[in-house]
This record gives sequence, C-alpha cells and structure tokens, in this order.
Amino acid sequence: MSDSFLVAARLPMGRDAFERWLDAPVPGREAIANIDEMFAGWFWDGKAAGKGWSKAGRGLTVREWLAERVEGSCGKRPTLTIVRHEDEALQVYLFDVGYSEWDTQPALLALAAAAPSAPGEVLFWAETGGQLLDPAAKGWLAVLEVGPDGARFVRDRDLTAAVAGLRGIEDVFFAAAERVGEAEEEWDPQEEPEFRTQAPKEFVDPAVLR
Repeated sequence: MSDSFLVAARLPMGRDAFERWLDAPVPGREAIANIDEMFAGWFWDGKAAGKGWSKAGRGLTVREWLAERVEGSCGKRPTLTIVRHEDEALQVYLFDVGYSEWDTQPALLALAAAAPSAPGEVLFWAETGGQLLDPAAKGWLAVLEVGPDGARFVRDRDLTAAVAGLRGIEDVFFAAAERVGEAEEEWDPQEEPEFRTQAPKEFVDPAVLR
C-alpha cells in the first residue's frame, strides 16, 4: 500500500453554485447516508470507517477548511490542495502523505455538501506518485456518490467516466507538485530556517483564499 492518499472529484456546477458551496459549513456525518460502509466493496473492504466524523472540519465553512489546507501546503506539511472552477465544474485534487482521518473525512464531508447541485463521484485512493489509478484497478479505497438524493458510499462502480473526467485536474496537480519541488530546490535553510512558498496558491481558485 502506498503512503500517499488522494481525494479527487469533478462535479458539474455553475459559478454561483461553486461560491455557495464555498460558503457552506462543512457538514456533519449526517451528510453521508452510510458512513459505516465507506470501504465496503473496495481494497479496504472490512476496515472501520473511523470515529472522528463528528469533529471533522467542525465549525468551519468549506472555504475556511480549504484555505487552511492551502496554507499548510505552503510550508512543510506534506499536502497539496488543488481546487478550481473550470468548464462549469468544481474540480478538486487533494494529496496527503499518510492516511489521516482528520484530512480525509472533512474532504469527503465538504464534497458531500455539494450533493444537491453537483451529481458525480468522489474518489479516494492511494498512490505514491499521486496519479490516478486505472479505472479497473484493485487499489481504489472508496467511492462517494453525490447528487440530488444526497451523498452515499457505493461499491462495484464502473469508474471509467469518473477517471477520464479527472485527467485535466491530474495534470494541474503534477504542475503544482513540480512548482513546489522547484521552490524546495531553491530554498536556502541558512537564510530561511523554515521552508515557505506561495506556489500552491497559484493552483487554487482565488475565491478559496478570500
């Protein structure tokens, strides 16, 4: 199993809906109908979904939670956060080193908040290099379906269309990773004891950082 974990989605929505989503609070566990079935039918089938859902992102709007992630990406925290609104769709690609419920659960809840206006699938998987898996790969960890009827985890889903729709944001992720890598190479710890770069902010919709 890889030590890098990703959550990604491409959910159709207009600009106004995107702004409303950013202003919405990160919901509680009730936003997902069947949290206990998070891993059912996928690589981690049988694994418990965790107990921290009630605290994940609590008290924050989606915008605030994402902005905190972006700030972490600007330092030594091993994360990368890509959030864009392009081609009438919310496009998200979130990368973390190591599996942490405190990163994954609020990401899934935040995307569940988009359910009423943005039908689609949210994918969760592990891959060291951060790339998408083949749609038929055995390594997918969870799939969250969102839509007018709410959000729920699903099993045995054909992911061909979902993966194809994420190819563009995957390219953006690799461009962001390259920029951060370049900044790390240029960093002189003798001059700046703590690594900081503004590069991750270049790959996030400006509305997230308002």
